[in-house]
Amino acid sequence: MEKKNKIILAVIAVVIVAAVIIAASCSSKPNSGKSSVNDGNTASVQATEEPEVTPTFVYFVSQNDENYADAMAVVEKLKAEYNGRVNFDIRDYDADPSIAENFAMVVGNTPALIMLDTHNAPCDFLFKNADEASLKASITKALGE
Repeated sequence: MEKKNKIILAVIAVVIVAAVIIAASCSSKPNSGKSSVNDGNTASVQATEEPEVTPTFVYFVSQNDENYADAMAVVEKLKAEYNGRVNFDIRDYDADPSIAENFAMVVGNTPALIMLDTHNAPCDFLFKNADEASLKASITKALGE
């Protein structure tokens, strides 16, 4: 039982860290400023933003999930709706053992979403979620709409 409590605490810690990362990445747009002197008297600042990329919907699923079929139906619907505007990366937890190593926070929490925005930064995490409205909200946030 003590091992189970440690695992639960570890998952909670990962979720808290993820929430902090989301808050930081979604609240500011990365950019850098460069100063240059025009005529010796005035300085101008040119802000250059990182180039935007297509947002990516990284969705972790397990065929053992109770709502696997429903989750995949929602994903197919979203793929059709956001075709060309969002990349969909569906990862099968059962077929890829490296997921447990590389994405420990999704273990036991599938279906799980990590939404990457137009700067390839995580802007949303959803666990045990196949709700179409919630998933659409994450996509909308990533698109900046």
